[in-house]
Amino acid sequence: MKRLGIYNNKGGVGKSTLTSNLGAGLAIKLGYKTLIIDLDSQRDTSKFLGLQDTTKAINDIFEQEDARRKGRVVANEIKVENCIVKNIRENLDILTNRGLKIIDSFIKDTKRFDLVFGRLLVDLEKMEYDCILIDCGPSQTSVNDAILSYVDHIILPIQTEMASVDAVENVYEYLDLLDLPSSKVKFVVPNMFDGRLVNAKRNLERIREYFKDNQGITITDPIQRRVKITEAGALGKSVFEYDIDASNQILKTLESVVTYLEQ
Repeated sequence: MKRLGIYNNKGGVGKSTLTSNLGAGLAIKLGYKTLIIDLDSQRDTSKFLGLQDTTKAINDIFEQEDARRKGRVVANEIKVENCIVKNIRENLDILTNRGLKIIDSFIKDTKRFDLVFGRLLVDLEKMEYDCILIDCGPSQTSVNDAILSYVDHIILPIQTEMASVDAVENVYEYLDLLDLPSSKVKFVVPNMFDGRLVNAKRNLERIREYFKDNQGITITDPIQRRVKITEAGALGKSVFEYDIDASNQILKTLESVVTYLEQ
C-alpha cells in the first residue's frame, strides 16, 4: 500500500481536482483499490466526486478519542471502516471530513495524532488498499504536520503562473520545519497550462529548471487548462466519466503514479 499526499501551501493550484481525478482514474480505469482521504476543510475532492453531505467522516474517530481523553464512557467503538463511504465509484472509497477544527484541536492538545492515526493505519492495511491519496489543505496546520509525516511521498501540483512558481520554495521550507526530507516530494505536476500564453510557457520552463537537478522527482507533462475538467467537478463527476479529451490531460500523470505503485 502506497500513501501519497497531494499538497501545496498555495491555494488555487488545482489540488483537489487532481486528487479526485487521480483517484477515479486509478480505480475506474485501472482497477486499483483506492482510498481518498479528504483532509481539506473545503471538502472539494469529496464534492467533485458527488459526495455533498455524509453522516460518515473521520471526525467520528477524533470525537471518540476526545471523549476518552475527557473521561467519558464510549459505548460503541467506532472503527475507521465505519467512517468510510464505500464504493463511491467501483474500487474507490472515500474518507471525508466535517470540518477540521476538532482534529486540529485534538492534535494541539494531546500531540497524539500519530497514535490515533497509527490505529487507523492498522485498520486500513487490513482493508488491502493499493493506494491511499490524501488531499491536504493549502496551509501549515497541525493536521498537515501529521499528514506530511505519515505519507510516503508528496504529489506537488503547481499552477503555471508566476505566483504559484514563486511559492514552491515555501513547500520545502515547510518540510524543513518539520524535519522531513526534501525527497518527500516525488511528483511535480504543472497544472492549468495554457500553451497559447507566453507567460505560461515561461513558467513551465521555470518549473523544469527548478527541479532539473533533482533526479528523484518526476515532472509530469503539463495538464492543460480545460473547461471540461472544471465542468466535470461541478457535476460531481471525474473527467473519465465526462469527457475523453479532458481525461487525456490526466493520463500522463496517472501513468507516472502507476509506475510508482508497481515499484
